[in-house]
Amino acid sequence: MDIHEGPVTVSDLPCRIKMDIPPQDNSLSNFFFVVGGVILAVGVGFIFFGPETIYYDRYEGMTFVQVLQAYPGPIATLGGLMMGLASKAAESGAAETNRHIDAFIMQNIHIEDSDIPTGFTLSMAQTGEPGVVLLSLEPKPAEEEAAPTSGM
Repeated sequence: MDIHEGPVTVSDLPCRIKMDIPPQDNSLSNFFFVVGGVILAVGVGFIFFGPETIYYDRYEGMTFVQVLQAYPGPIATLGGLMMGLASKAAESGAAETNRHIDAFIMQNIHIEDSDIPTGFTLSMAQTGEPGVVLLSLEPKPAEEEAAPTSGM
């Protein structure tokens, strides 16, 4: 079956269409998520296992480890904040991909609910090729046909 060109209607089914989905690069947000997790773990570790008191030379100041021991709460908070922001960035990238897919479907699939025969549902399934999907009409499951819809 060749890849269908142009808008798809019920009379074209079953058909394969090519969806141009932009690649989603989460490497930067994944990096910040991992770094934030490490910072959070260090902060929480010093909260639970850090010393009661910290002794340091007033003239030389604190060492790096002593600073970590002195401020474990803000360090853990910073790590959690980094993880949250990285998650939010990854979610916004996924939302952008979903908006792109929705726009593609609205432009290229011209099938209304009233066009679909009774007892069937429109199916969109991935094929083995990247970006190519199979559109077809499939029978509705028996439970879905028999279940009454209520407005509760």
